[in-house]
Amino acid sequence: MDAGQFVERVREHYVAQFRAFLDGMRDDGAPGAGEVVLQLSPDSGAFGQRYRIDYVRQAERPEIKEFYPGRFVAFEPFTIAFGGAKASFEQLYWNDVAIRHDLLMLPEMALEKWFERWFDPEEERRIPDPALAEAVHSVIVRPGVITVDFGTAEAEALWALLALLEGAGATGFTIGGSVAEVGE
Repeated sequence: MDAGQFVERVREHYVAQFRAFLDGMRDDGAPGAGEVVLQLSPDSGAFGQRYRIDYVRQAERPEIKEFYPGRFVAFEPFTIAFGGAKASFEQLYWNDVAIRHDLLMLPEMALEKWFERWFDPEEERRIPDPALAEAVHSVIVRPGVITVDFGTAEAEALWALLALLEGAGATGFTIGGSVAEVGE
């Protein structure tokens, strides 16, 4: 299995669990919606001041439901050549990807364009709920690391982000997690 197939497998594994989560939320008959975009304050720390909530159940007071997958794809860490850079995969949980890089400055315009494409804040690509948004759920940018909940975005979203970083001059990436522990 090559790296592209591996990333696709991780994404599919996550999305299958996420679909089951959404189905479970909808089964009780209470109104609600999946992958709802929330506008945040500028000091939130979220890139683009937006966050895609996994599920919002409508009741007397809206209730936010976050999805935490119970299973992950196990693998031995590996490194690949990626253009002029090396990409080391140490952990890959689709909803918790921390990409550590060696850039001093990020290409802000390119990152904004990537965000518009993959977060899809105006939901231009989305077929009405209950279809998946096929979008990133959150992005946090800090010096030396970008943390992404890739949500239901295609595997291409990860490769496009790595290409953006490599195109800006990054020579190495470490793909791991931000908070999740290495699991099964």
